[in-house]
Amino acid sequence: MLLTVNVGNSNTRFGVFQGARLQRVFTLPTPVAGLDSSWKRQWTQALNKNPKSVLWEGVIAASVVPRLCKDVNGILQALTKRRVRWITSVTPMPVKNAYRPPRDLGVDRLLNAVAARAEFGAPVIMIDAGTAITVDAVDARGVFLGGAILPGLELSLQALARGTALVPRVSLKKPQSLLGRSTRTALAAGVVGGTAGALTALVAGLRLKVGPKAMVIGTGGTLEQGILPLPELQHFRPHLALTALLLLWQAGPVIGPSHDAP
Repeated sequence: MLLTVNVGNSNTRFGVFQGARLQRVFTLPTPVAGLDSSWKRQWTQALNKNPKSVLWEGVIAASVVPRLCKDVNGILQALTKRRVRWITSVTPMPVKNAYRPPRDLGVDRLLNAVAARAEFGAPVIMIDAGTAITVDAVDARGVFLGGAILPGLELSLQALARGTALVPRVSLKKPQSLLGRSTRTALAAGVVGGTAGALTALVAGLRLKVGPKAMVIGTGGTLEQGILPLPELQHFRPHLALTALLLLWQAGPVIGPSHDAP
């Protein structure tokens, strides 16, 4: 069994692979303040749902929350008895990182590119809709060129509620119309409809850079919920980053060496 771990800003996703088959996926909230004893118990209980006889082949992980890496590394090693192989944005990969400087790129964006290119070829455009929304492009040569970062839907709603006197905090819902007839429906129309419009424009702009036939691949919880309408989206893959971690593990030292917690 291979354990893959993707530490995100809001959630941490775990994938258990048997060979190339993803057997189990589970998600836990990311402990933004650190892995204290209660968080460690929660993670331990979740991981221990696997049979006691499981022999872990290895652990491969990535994180966009650097301050948690040391704690996460410790608990994963303790639970699996395996050294954790950490992937960062400067780890050699099948997709070349043309970001400047390369280390500034969130590793989740690069992982999405690795998995999308492996399945769909290049050029390819990836949309990841989570706490933040990223729209990125890989050109026909397999080079990650960069892209755009937007606030996620929940983040936009929170900012409006915090920064205004009369706009309430509302739950996220798909608007029935772009013509909101109350503050709540106007918020849904503006945040959801406005974000969808921005994504449509960004996809069109990136296709001008990498080619009009670039496939558009989506991932992330917001797209999975079906809240964000996006006609340009051609395929949805809920576990792009975990799949990329599997691919990098399988490639082994040909792609990049093991790293301790960054």
